[in-house]
Amino acid sequence: MLVCGLGAVRDATCFTYFPCYPRLQIGRLDIMTRVLPCAFSAAVLAAIAPAQRTPCTGTLRDPTGLPIAEARVTFCQELSQTFGLAPDRAEVKTDAAGAFTAPLLPGSPYVVWAIGPANVSGGRWVTGVSMQAAAGRSLDLVAVRRAAPHAVSLRRVTPWKDHVPPALRVLIDGHYPFDFDRPLRGDCTLQLGPWPGYEVELALVDDKRQVLCSVGPIAEDVGEVAFPELRTVEVAAVDESDAPVEGVEVALRPNDWRPDYGDCNPLPPLASQTWRVVARTDAGGRAVLPLAWGDENRTTNYLFAGASAGHAVSFSGISSGKPMIFDENPGVPNRLVMTASPPRRVSVRGEGSSSQGWIALLSYSSFRDEGGGGSIGQLISGRLLDAEARFPATNLPKSTHCFVRLAATAGAPTRICIGESQDEHDPVVDLSLLTVRTLAVRDAAGQPVPFAQVAIAHRFDGGYLLEHDRCVADGNGKVELRSSAVTWDIVAVTDAGLGWSRIEPDDPRKVVPVNLLPLGSAKFRIVDEQGQPVAGARLDKAGPWGDRPDDLLMRETALHLALSQRSDHDGMLVVPMPYGEFREMRIVRGSRKTWRQTVRPGEEVITVELR
Repeated sequence: MLVCGLGAVRDATCFTYFPCYPRLQIGRLDIMTRVLPCAFSAAVLAAIAPAQRTPCTGTLRDPTGLPIAEARVTFCQELSQTFGLAPDRAEVKTDAAGAFTAPLLPGSPYVVWAIGPANVSGGRWVTGVSMQAAAGRSLDLVAVRRAAPHAVSLRRVTPWKDHVPPALRVLIDGHYPFDFDRPLRGDCTLQLGPWPGYEVELALVDDKRQVLCSVGPIAEDVGEVAFPELRTVEVAAVDESDAPVEGVEVALRPNDWRPDYGDCNPLPPLASQTWRVVARTDAGGRAVLPLAWGDENRTTNYLFAGASAGHAVSFSGISSGKPMIFDENPGVPNRLVMTASPPRRVSVRGEGSSSQGWIALLSYSSFRDEGGGGSIGQLISGRLLDAEARFPATNLPKSTHCFVRLAATAGAPTRICIGESQDEHDPVVDLSLLTVRTLAVRDAAGQPVPFAQVAIAHRFDGGYLLEHDRCVADGNGKVELRSSAVTWDIVAVTDAGLGWSRIEPDDPRKVVPVNLLPLGSAKFRIVDEQGQPVAGARLDKAGPWGDRPDDLLMRETALHLALSQRSDHDGMLVVPMPYGEFREMRIVRGSRKTWRQTVRPGEEVITVELR
């Protein structure tokens, strides 16, 4: 059952949650749990109840239809499903008939890809990357190409090695680890690939498996990759009397806006970046932070966060390579003011409440820089155990909002979500105030649409939409929902349909239909200069529409749905177009690209040559 709550929170006033902000973790534990005794923190990780799994089955074939045996099929849970933990992952092998079975968590979308065994020349069949996998679903995977490993020269690794022993991680679709991390001794040349999806992101990770820096997208024909330059910045942690504070754990994250339009996600993404702990302040309250520095064509923006037991979380940062002066740290760059503050506590009550889950705290800080300044939201997350969570406050408690998501009990198809905003120190979430409903995804003929991808968003303040949660409908096209008395917008998508519905505060319906309308599409056959089909090509840019929707959620969904498609082994690329023509689009694969003007939906197959 999926539960979205707002009014269920005692004395709630409004809700403002931006899921694009990453969570802050300290070591292996989220920052909110660091204020707890060590034994209790360890119990948090050990106490997550095992969830019921349902098999996803399917077959893997080559382009001629022959089964591919002994292939590795990988399933990675979509990032927003993880409650601040690493996504669920399953790897299985195909049998002699190319068949596979993988146990997945019901209600979660999964990314899936497959890679076959090597032949005598080292070539392997590989598929593309898609987000079509779900528990209970049957898949028909077709390999799009055969490829062999190739040499890639890695540059600017050595400076990072002098800071911490790095390892190389290949990220499929920019997010999901392809295989084991490979330790590096410095600049070197490695045999890499082949990998599904043709383009990946390459990352250096430290000994705690945290990402140090990354570069991408990297196409499979690229022979040299240079990682970002390493620079260091010193920060100081002080208390309210300006005395140094020792032992503050300092984390950082890039604050660059990175559009996730190059992946296979058909819906707007939730958080994908995370904070990483890089230093602890010494007796003088100082710490040195290693940063991946942008070149002249890329600005360098970072946020820093300091956390210590008994103190509020403090923030600082740099913008375009220059210090950001936060209002709570007036006039002093790269300084973390550690204000004494007791931990806050969130309690969950009500029949059927889960005792485990994820808590997120969103705080806003104003800053000044050479460009004038602005406001930044920082999301901090922690664990819920035995229906209660404790976490530190922030420097600006009056502008702090809390987001609560409860973990599913064993057998529940999806997790529970509750959002709230309040000024009280210890809020209480009451599940008994929520209304039980069923979302029913249907096609134009009124028939159920199984395994549609569903996004649930909250509408407020004049119509601005914020995505609250997402899931996959079950085999009967249904999502069990418990929600509070506010306005919720629902979007459901498949490759062939897009639907929308709304739940008003006084909505009496127990079953809420989400009706999918058929989508028009443009059909392309992508070829190279010799006229041979090109697999793995995608839209890189598209727009504007002939009839652009005003609704933010619908506009973002339509764009992601179009840009998440890939050409198959025959070079066929089918692009859903919910809102009529694209007046301009660019199709790419690696360094090859082409532009098209005024593309309209239709049955005609347009041949496109990549150069």
